[in-house]
Amino acid sequence: MIVELNANEVLVATYIGSRRNAEALFKGRQARFPEKNVGELWGRHIESAHAELAVCKYLGIYWGFGVNTFHVEDIVNTNFEIRWSPREDLKVRPDDKGIIISVTGSCPTYEIKGWIRASDAKQEKWKHTKTLPVCYFVPHSELRPINELKK
Repeated sequence: MIVELNANEVLVATYIGSRRNAEALFKGRQARFPEKNVGELWGRHIESAHAELAVCKYLGIYWGFGVNTFHVEDIVNTNFEIRWSPREDLKVRPDDKGIIISVTGSCPTYEIKGWIRASDAKQEKWKHTKTLPVCYFVPHSELRPINELKK
């Protein structure tokens, strides 16, 4: 499912992503993985915020504009965790719960690849143990279609 953000949506989500990164910097939070290139974390925060808004736009639900709201869902009053990545699979962490939705693309065009319950993603065949923490990488072809979540 392709979702196109308009200029106002891009500006709002860019602000939220930038604010997330800035607050993390000023609070001294360490990134899970160090930057390979200068500005990479800014870009990831911004693209992730865009992806959250794109999913909400498609599903017709409210996006809470959350900043540094750890261990709560990305979309208010759901159990949805949104993962933006340029990868062709979905990374699921051992502590993930609820429904994980995979989004690819770049501003202003995003593709919602599908979703999976975190508990269903934690299968041996998708387990990656070469680095810590151990994670699961689910191929996009194994995800359920996003339209199943539309009310």
